[in-house]
Amino acid sequence: MKGRTLLFMLLTVFAFPFVCLANEVTAAPTSTEYATSVTLESTPLNLEELLRKKEELQEELLELEQLISQYLYSALGQTTQVMDTLRSAQEELARLKEDLESVKAGTAASVTHLETQLTELSKELESLSDQLQTLLDRLESLDQRIAQVEAKTRRPQLWDFLILGVALIALALPFVVPR
Repeated sequence: MKGRTLLFMLLTVFAFPFVCLANEVTAAPTSTEYATSVTLESTPLNLEELLRKKEELQEELLELEQLISQYLYSALGQTTQVMDTLRSAQEELARLKEDLESVKAGTAASVTHLETQLTELSKELESLSDQLQTLLDRLESLDQRIAQVEAKTRRPQLWDFLILGVALIALALPFVVPR
């Protein structure tokens, strides 16, 4: 429907001036004003000259019709080519819109997936942070115990004095015991 309407409009727009021109050319010799002025200024033409002029006008009209048809075919071809280009551009635009919508949907899905993963990772990091803090507390308590054990080992103990006493007796015994 659109193609016929467009074709009709193109034919009307392009053919209208030529049709009006053709009507003026054919109507001019029959006009009374033009005819009276011609008859007053020139001598009457004989029938052969009128027929010859009529044939010349018909040939010119035929040439004009051929030029008009060539022009219309050329314009119609260019219009068809432009319409095809526009149609392909519209199809490409529709395809690009579909691609954009699918990319948007994919992006939205991946963003929500990434958000859930980030919240899960955040929870895991909090859990690991709590576990690390527990381990640090245990290490501090172990470090304190080790420090306490080291402090106890640095002080002289009863055993140390006992061993030292036995060693002194063993050294002094040969001098004290008669031989």
